[in-house]
Amino acid sequence: MRLVLCAIMLILLIPSEGRVIRVDDDGGADFSSIQDALALAGDGDIIEVMSGVYAESVNITKSVCVRGVDSGEGLPVLDGGGLDGFVASSDGVNVSEFIITNASAWGAAGIRVLSENALISRCNVSDSFAGVLLLGGNGSVVDCNVTECHFAGIVAASSRNTVKMNRAHENNNAGILILRSDENLVEGNDASYNLGSGIKVYKSNDCVIKNNTADTNDYGIVLSESHGCAVEGNILENNDYGIYPYLSSKNTIYRNTARANDYAVYLYSAWNNTITENDLRMNDAYGILLYYSDNNTISSNDLRSNEIGGLSVRGSRNNTISGNTMGDSPHSLHMEDAELNVAEGNRISDGEMGIILERAMNNTIAGNTISETLTGISISSGRGNTIAGNNLTGCRLGVESNSSKGSILSANIIESGEMCVHLIHSPASRLEGNILRQSSSGVIVESSDGFAAVENSFDRVSRAVHITTSPGFVISNSSINGADTAIFVNASEGGMVMGNSISSAAEGIRLHAAHDTEISGNLVEGAKSGIVLERSNENKVDRNNVSRCHSGIVLTSSWRNVLMMNSISYNTNGLALDEGMYPMESSENQIYLNSFVQNRNDVVSYISSNSWSSPTKIKYIYRGRSFESRMGNYWHGLEEEDRNSDGILDRSKSVGLDDDPYPLAEPPERYTVLEYA
Repeated sequence: MRLVLCAIMLILLIPSEGRVIRVDDDGGADFSSIQDALALAGDGDIIEVMSGVYAESVNITKSVCVRGVDSGEGLPVLDGGGLDGFVASSDGVNVSEFIITNASAWGAAGIRVLSENALISRCNVSDSFAGVLLLGGNGSVVDCNVTECHFAGIVAASSRNTVKMNRAHENNNAGILILRSDENLVEGNDASYNLGSGIKVYKSNDCVIKNNTADTNDYGIVLSESHGCAVEGNILENNDYGIYPYLSSKNTIYRNTARANDYAVYLYSAWNNTITENDLRMNDAYGILLYYSDNNTISSNDLRSNEIGGLSVRGSRNNTISGNTMGDSPHSLHMEDAELNVAEGNRISDGEMGIILERAMNNTIAGNTISETLTGISISSGRGNTIAGNNLTGCRLGVESNSSKGSILSANIIESGEMCVHLIHSPASRLEGNILRQSSSGVIVESSDGFAAVENSFDRVSRAVHITTSPGFVISNSSINGADTAIFVNASEGGMVMGNSISSAAEGIRLHAAHDTEISGNLVEGAKSGIVLERSNENKVDRNNVSRCHSGIVLTSSWRNVLMMNSISYNTNGLALDEGMYPMESSENQIYLNSFVQNRNDVVSYISSNSWSSPTKIKYIYRGRSFESRMGNYWHGLEEEDRNSDGILDRSKSVGLDDDPYPLAEPPERYTVLEYA
C-alpha cells in the first residue's frame, strides 16, 4: 500500500505539459482572437498565434507562453490601436516571435510587464511609445528583440532583470533605459542610431552593462545618479559622448573600446569611479574628460591619437591617473583648475604637449615617461605643483613653469632636447636631484624670485643654469660637466652659488650685472674661465677651488667685491682683473686669504687698483700660537722671511699697481682664523 501511495505522489509532482491553443485571424484554429484564447487557457498552456494582423490590446493574466508562428505570411502582427500591445500581469509569462506596432499613446508599450520572471524574446516592436516596458516585478529576461520606438526601445523599471542580445535602433530617447532599479544585466545588445542614449542607467545601482554596441547616438552609455555599476567590454563609436557618468559614483568602466566619438569617456560631477584598461583612441576631442569629478582612478587606458587630447581634468580634485598610454595628440594630459591630483607612471610619446597644468594647485606628476613631444610638462598660472621622478627624452622643451609659484622639480631625468627646464615668473620654485644631459640648455630661469637649484647633475648641456632678473636665488651642490657656460647669473641680486662641481666647461660661473651674490665652495676645473664677474659689484667670492683653467677668476668692470679663501691653482692666469685687448677697470675689491699656486700668471692687472689684504686685523692661530694682524694672500714660490714666525712674510708682494702688504707664509688652510674682519 505504501508503494502505491508513493507512486501516486511521484506522479502528482511531475509537471504536466500545457495544452497548445492555436489562434488564426483567418479562422480554422481554436480561436481568431488572442485575448479569447487566453480566457480559456490555464497556467502552463502554450498559445500559438499564426500569421495575420491582430488588432487588440492583450492582457495576459496567467502563466502562459504566447508565441507567434510564421504560417506562411510572416510573423503575426499585433496592432495595439494606440494602447499597450501585450500586458503581462502574471508571473512567468513568455512572449515571443511577434511584430508589435501602434502602441503609440504616451506611456504605452509594445509589451508591458507588470509581473516577475517574464521572458520576452524575438519580438519586433515599432511605432510605439516604448518597446518593452518592465514595471513592478523583477527577474525578467528580454532577449533578442528589435525595437524602434518614439521614446525608448527597452525600459527596465524593476530590478534583477536581464536585457540581452536585443537590437534597439532609432529610438527617440534611449535604446535601452534602466530606470530607478537595481542589479540589472544589460549584455550583448546593439543600441545604435538613437536620438539620445544608446543605453541609459538612471538612478539605478549595481547594474552590469556588458559587451554591448552603441554606435551613432548622442550618448553611447549614460550612468546618471547611479552607483556601483560595471560597464565592461562595450564598443562605442561615433557618439557625441561614448560613456557618460553623471552624478554617479563607485562605478567601474573596464575594457571598453570607444573610438570616433567626440569624448570617449566624460565624467561630470562623478566621484570614486574606476576607469581601467579601456581602448579610447582616435576620438574627435578627448579620450577621457573629468569635469568637476573627484577621487576617481584612471589607470592602464590607451588614450593615444585623440584630436585634442588624451585626458583632460577640469575643476577636479584627488584623482589618480596611472599607467595610461597617451600621445600623438596636441594635449596628452591636461589639468585645468585642478587640485591635489596624482599622475604617475603614464607613458606619453609624440604630439605637441605631454602634460599641461593650467591654474592647477598642489598636483603631483611623478614617474611618467614622456618622449618626443614639443613640450614635456607645462605649468601655467599654478601653485605648489610637484614634478618628480619623470623621464623626459627628446622633448624640445622638457619642463616649463610660467607664472606658477612654488613649483618643485625633483629626481627627474631630462635629456636629448633643446631646453630642459624653463621657469618664468615662477617664484619660490625648486629643482632638486634632477639629471639633465645632452641638451642645448639646462635650466633657464627668468623673473622668478627665490629660485633654488640643489644637487642637480648636468652632463653635456651647453647652458647648464641661466638665471636672469631673479633675486634671492640659490644654486648649490650640483655637478656640471661639459657645458659651454655652466652657471650664468644676469641682473640678479642676493643670490648664492655654493658647493657646485664644474668640469670641462668653456665657462664655469659668470655673473653679469649681478650684485650682492655669494659664490662659495665651488670646484671649477678645466674651463676657459673659471669664475667671471662682469659689471657685478659687492659680491663675495670665497672658498672656491679654481684650477687648470685659462683664467681662474676674472673681474671685468666689477667693483667692491670680496675675494677670500679661494684656492687658485694651475691656471694660465690665476686672477685677471682687467685682461683683454680693451681692458676694463675692476677696482676697490678686497682680495685676501686666497692661495695662488702654480699659475703661469698669478694676477693679470694693468689699470685696476685693489686692496690685497684684510681691511682690519684678524685674530688667528698659527702653529699653535695666537696672533692678530691684517692678512694678505699666499703666493706659492714667494721666498721671503718671517722673522717673528707669525705666518706673515716680512716684505710685501707687488701685484700690478698695488702691493700685498701682508703675504702669507703658508696656504690659508694652515691658519685657524678666529674672527674675520
